[in-house]
Amino acid sequence: MKARYKIVGLEHDELIDKIYKEISAIHGVEEVFINIQKQEMVIETEEENLLRIEHAAIIILSYITPQISIKKF
Repeated sequence: MKARYKIVGLEHDELIDKIYKEISAIHGVEEVFINIQKQEMVIETEEENLLRIEHAAIIILSYITPQISIKKF
């Protein structure tokens, strides 16, 4: 299952690698795609892991930088 998120405030290229590494490390994440031009992140996972991974992703992003907010669409 793919979950799409709008990442508001993602403007720095140097943060993409850190975000990618941290989100990819969450147990159950199969793949992560980040598009800085569209300010979009796609996480692929099994449906039963989705809620747990969403919560972890929000916490990780707020820890990396409080200027980023994440919204599901």
